[in-house]
Amino acid sequence: MPIVNFTITLKAMSVEIRRAVQSDIPWILAELKEFSKFYGTKHSLFGKDLEHSEVFIQILIDKHLFLVADDSTHGLIGLIAGTVEPHPYNPEILTLNECFWWVQEKHRGSKAGLLLLNEFVRIGKQHCDWIWMTLESASPVKDASLIRRGFKEQERSFLLEN
Repeated sequence: MPIVNFTITLKAMSVEIRRAVQSDIPWILAELKEFSKFYGTKHSLFGKDLEHSEVFIQILIDKHLFLVADDSTHGLIGLIAGTVEPHPYNPEILTLNECFWWVQEKHRGSKAGLLLLNEFVRIGKQHCDWIWMTLESASPVKDASLIRRGFKEQERSFLLEN
């Protein structure tokens, strides 16, 4: 059951957190290429099939949760997105599963990441039973940032690349 009927207007300093729209897709794709480099794996998270990526982003915008941080001076500076779906083991549990959370490097420390996270969590609490977040091993975000918001470490993930 996707989250599609909500509006957001959250302003702090000069940053507005809003729902992503179709015209944001070119910027989003460019940032996801940067995110893929940051991820640091030998297989890029950003594939060669641009059409696939555009369709995936449009689905996240239309049927799930995709937020952007829009700075009145600099334009778009960050994003957070997740899928909303029933848990695979128990479909009575509706989950918000974070796919990516990214702020342009030059804007880290500007509170954009915090504002994105806070709004993501607020909407998740309003519409879902569980919110799943992941932190990449190179992320500047500390576990304590999530723990302070009521998250608990439930799993750890490991990657084996072939």
